[in-house]
Amino acid sequence: DAFKGRRYAGDLSRLSRLLDALADDEVAVAERVEAAVRYYEPLLKKHHDDFPRRKRDLEALEGIAQRYRSLERFLSDVALEAPQFSRRDPGRDPEEEWMTLSTVHSAKGLEWHTVFVVNLNSGHFPSQQSLFDDEALEEERRLFYVAVTRAKRNLYLLRPEELPRRTPYGDTFAEISPLLEEIGGLERLVDSQDYHLDPEAELWADEDGTQGADPALLSRIQDYFGK
Repeated sequence: DAFKGRRYAGDLSRLSRLLDALADDEVAVAERVEAAVRYYEPLLKKHHDDFPRRKRDLEALEGIAQRYRSLERFLSDVALEAPQFSRRDPGRDPEEEWMTLSTVHSAKGLEWHTVFVVNLNSGHFPSQQSLFDDEALEEERRLFYVAVTRAKRNLYLLRPEELPRRTPYGDTFAEISPLLEEIGGLERLVDSQDYHLDPEAELWADEDGTQGADPALLSRIQDYFGK
């Protein structure tokens, strides 16, 4: 009541109702997540130009929440720690090289000496849904710009030529991301490595399976299995 008539009274009232719903253990996890999403949606739409993408992420989060009965388990499974706060093994040598796994959103404002941007295939980056939505595709372009500008020295843009799919015909051809195709002259910078099995090569193994094996490695494997 003390805030009635003041500028933020409505906002504080909505926040209070949200906190009450989140604190109620009798309310299902999915319902609490839905309440949080409904509260934040107008804020995201007002303050972020990538709202369509964020809305899809929130809808996916609501779907995931349907599988959980424990809020603690849900939060533990979906929490994503920002790269700058990621935990390091206290026993690790600080001079030892290590790798950071990050989403593009979490990487905003950060830089690394070397950056690998993976899965640059149509349907992955950009996502399948954004291919048919001009606004969503433009947001994917902005995210791609963020991704490629995180590298201080080395940048690797990676895509597989084939994707494992459960089809009668085996793996399927992976179409290159349109975000890559939009970069002019990229072919001059590409280092493509193909690995193909020689169809004429004779594939066989001797009876005990030791043909061509590294002796030291073979010995370690045999010791491990007690042979």
